[in-house]
Amino acid sequence: MGSTFRDILRIAVPSIITNITTPLLALLDVVIVGHLGDAAFIAAIAVGGSMFNMIYWLFGFLRMGASGLTAQANGASDPRQVALVLWRGILVGLTGAALLILLRKIICAFGMTLMDIPAGAEIYAQKYFLILVWGAPAVLANYCFTGWFLGQMDAKTPMWIAFVINVSNILISLLLVYGFRMKIEGVTFGTLSAQWLGALAGVAVIAYRYRPSLKSLSGIFDARGLKGYFTVNVNIFLRRLCLIGLTVW
Repeated sequence: MGSTFRDILRIAVPSIITNITTPLLALLDVVIVGHLGDAAFIAAIAVGGSMFNMIYWLFGFLRMGASGLTAQANGASDPRQVALVLWRGILVGLTGAALLILLRKIICAFGMTLMDIPAGAEIYAQKYFLILVWGAPAVLANYCFTGWFLGQMDAKTPMWIAFVINVSNILISLLLVYGFRMKIEGVTFGTLSAQWLGALAGVAVIAYRYRPSLKSLSGIFDARGLKGYFTVNVNIFLRRLCLIGLTVW
């Protein structure tokens, strides 16, 4: 087996495992609320989960763009540029998350109008969305972290972060639902907590293993660098927007 093939497998196998575990986050919510005795809870999770899937799919450029730009900078042995890709991704992700939180009621109302929500499930879907939207900074930061790790040929860290998210989601949701009798709120806060724990795990790995230069922050608004960053990511964003528009239609 050639070294190139081993390098591909070293990235591909953990990435496949990560992609398999990612849908479990919403699936586990459905499994838990399925035992609460009200079909409206399942409908609410399905509606809220679909809305978040479409919203976060739109921000997929944070992961895709970061992986390519980081790989280029890493291949050029330019640690400053590697760090800048991370800082710019975090800045864009947190800005997008702030807008989602500020406009959460408008986005929620618009999403509800696009879906055929069963009677009795709408109030639970709104509650699920309006609580879980506070996890947007963590989710979008994790998108950026994942792309940044992959650009440095590190596919194992995103895999372990995915395990942290899913295991903590199970444990916290079960505790809140069956220990504190919180029903759909327990599942929602369990997922929210898991998202933030995953983001904190990513921050910990970056801080202790990679230690990107904070001095590079001075170049985050460099015109040439920003142009290159957005040239790649705007195209990915528009592509995702078209796909989401088709899906919604």
